[in-house]
Amino acid sequence: MSLVQQTLTPASLAARRQNAQKSTGPRTPEGKRRVALSFSHLVAPGRSLRRSMLALGESPRHFKRLLAELVASHRPATPSELMLVEDLAALRWQRRRCERARAGRLAWQREELERAKLRRDVEADRALTFDPAALRAHGLRSAPESEANYHEVIDLLDRVEEEIEKGDYASSIPGLLKTLYGEQPTGRGAALQGLVADLNRTDSISPFGEQRQAALRIGIAQETHAVLREYQSFERQRADITPLLRESSLAPAGDDLQQLTREEASIDHQIERKIKLLAEMQRNRRVEPRDAPEGAGESQATAADTESAMEGDRRGNPGEGEAKR
Repeated sequence: MSLVQQTLTPASLAARRQNAQKSTGPRTPEGKRRVALSFSHLVAPGRSLRRSMLALGESPRHFKRLLAELVASHRPATPSELMLVEDLAALRWQRRRCERARAGRLAWQREELERAKLRRDVEADRALTFDPAALRAHGLRSAPESEANYHEVIDLLDRVEEEIEKGDYASSIPGLLKTLYGEQPTGRGAALQGLVADLNRTDSISPFGEQRQAALRIGIAQETHAVLREYQSFERQRADITPLLRESSLAPAGDDLQQLTREEASIDHQIERKIKLLAEMQRNRRVEPRDAPEGAGESQATAADTESAMEGDRRGNPGEGEAKR
């Protein structure tokens, strides 16, 4: 609703429209230069604002450029209008800070994934203990999980397959299986060592020997497959950062990001309010006659109400003029 509460006659309305054509601000380059010079001391940020910008790594020249662009866009013609434009510049600057804060927070969340990965690797290395007695009894397959241990187990299984292809079951395979499963093997380790023992006591070309060779090949293949699957699971859970995990780190999370979202919404609301108030002040100024005798008292009251509303808006409280609306 407009702040002007007067009843206009057709004659006075026509006079105001005619005067509005004369009060649209400077048009010539010289006039625009004089207005810019008159407001130049207000365009530069204050000393305290400049110090805060420098402390935050911001450029006061960028703020000055933003304020100058807003002044050129909204063309304030009174100190009150200029104050509103300055408020808009400050709010836009705060909005940019919120955007930087959000981008920095999300980047920090992604970096935290990498830091957490390094911490897990260090903790896993510290947790590894070398127990010679346990290693002799149960072999590498029962040792704590680690990348080096998985590589060693896979290498030993490959060597066992090579010896099986050679048909030599006595020289190397017993020692390799002992390293893998220890002196007290259980489960698959005990079954594989039993097959090798049978082959060393039986002719490998006999039906029983051929059956034992096929069972040994299948057992080693199954063990290799199981070790590879365990290794893949180990990498995913304790070492690798998957693409999906990286993307999920971009989701807003935590009280600080929620507070940042509320702050952005509040700033957007204030910017919208300032723009509306500035447009209303400029609209009232353009329709107000410069030297019309009638209604002068009402015009002054309207201006005072507008100033009160603007000051209340700057303080975050409604002024007298706003209460009338």
